[in-house]
Amino acid sequence: MFSLRIVTADYYMSSPIRELDVCYSEFRENDVKKVPVVRIFGATPAGQKTCLHLHGVFPYIYVPYDGFGQEADRYLRQVAYSIDRALNVSMGNPSSNVQHIFKVVLVSGMPFYGYHMKEKTFMKIYLYNPQMVKR
Repeated sequence: MFSLRIVTADYYMSSPIRELDVCYSEFRENDVKKVPVVRIFGATPAGQKTCLHLHGVFPYIYVPYDGFGQEADRYLRQVAYSIDRALNVSMGNPSSNVQHIFKVVLVSGMPFYGYHMKEKTFMKIYLYNPQMVKR
């Protein structure tokens, strides 16, 4: 077991490393060009200073999914394409084909705003770059 008291954390974007990162997105049917790597600075219980590079962690957001009467897989791909396009336009590159979405999956969960008697379906949208979550 490894124990670390976190002092600070940040991230950087890096080319994927075959043994540590996802190199191909089956959802996008495309090679992955850059992945986020979380860098955690801290100290062990013995007081040794350390820097941990954490691979395989993608930022995500949840968006309600109402079914929309379409084939789910096709709809999720269209959502990913639309978000990619909107992010490229918002960054001033409307003709760019840069992909910002790693994958979109359907998940079930209890909404935390208000009172709900049963779980709802959400789209869990994974992004490559943590900076894009806010945008």
